[in-house]
Amino acid sequence: MKHSKSGLFLMEMIVCLLFFALSAAVCAQMFAKSHSISNTAINENHAVIAVSNLAECYYTEFGDLDSISGKYFKNNSSVIGTDTLRVYYDEAFEPSDKAEQDCPYYSEIHLLDPDNATFREGVISFFSREEKSGTVTTTPVYSLDVTVNIPNRK
Repeated sequence: MKHSKSGLFLMEMIVCLLFFALSAAVCAQMFAKSHSISNTAINENHAVIAVSNLAECYYTEFGDLDSISGKYFKNNSSVIGTDTLRVYYDEAFEPSDKAEQDCPYYSEIHLLDPDNATFREGVISFFSREEKSGTVTTTPVYSLDVTVNIPNRK
């Protein structure tokens, strides 16, 4: 009889240990998920700020991509064709003069109709760029539609 009580006690201890191990695993997963959600929120907040800053430049320069690049982002941007300006950012979300493949983030101003003489419509987007095992993935983080009227300059 004494032997079965110690066996029962041992089984209870094993069940308790398994329960606490399972609880610890669930808690660890919750902490990992909260860290991931926090990083996503940080990226989105910085994306909103970067896109807002670009929108202000866009309105100030009436959508002229060369003027925006030359005045505000001299070494940090490149004009692609006649309708796209790309600005590169480093890990701290500061404009970076590194090459495109070295920057984890970039934003773009894409003009929808660059030849329109009365107003300019565009889309400003922020992207995160990640390279894993030789494959580059680009993920859009935030986007904003912009339109500016071009004043009649006589």
